[in-house]
Amino acid sequence: MVAPEGKVVGLDYSPASIAVSRDTNAQQIEAGPVQIQHGSVAALPFPDSTFDLVTAVETHYYWPDLLANVREVQRVLKPGGSFVLIAETYRGGPLRALYMVMMPLLRAAFLSDEEHRSLLAQAGFVNVATKHLPGKNWICAIGHRPL
Repeated sequence: MVAPEGKVVGLDYSPASIAVSRDTNAQQIEAGPVQIQHGSVAALPFPDSTFDLVTAVETHYYWPDLLANVREVQRVLKPGGSFVLIAETYRGGPLRALYMVMMPLLRAAFLSDEEHRSLLAQAGFVNVATKHLPGKNWICAIGHRPL
């Protein structure tokens, strides 16, 4: 397990994804350190300042109100906690011509590198940065809740 001393909580809007995740992680769920539940980023079912780290992988494209939802992520982070947003595509990446057509058809947010940083900063995160894998259409945006 990646966090042997901690707890991992998975949240998804899709019942099908929850079922797959629960099946994949059945042993860890049974043992107690992993919890998988249904929910929406629009109203995270957790108290303020719950988590040290929140990750969002291949999901923010479809969030109903991107800025408000990123602020909701910040709400559940402890002061100094980290938000890591990982996406397979971004405006300006190596496969931009393909995604410039596909993302609007999917009604998906398609942000540039700067727009990812600006989104996190507007939501109140500090020490915001983006990282890339050379030659890949991949972005990782990182921000921290102020202390």
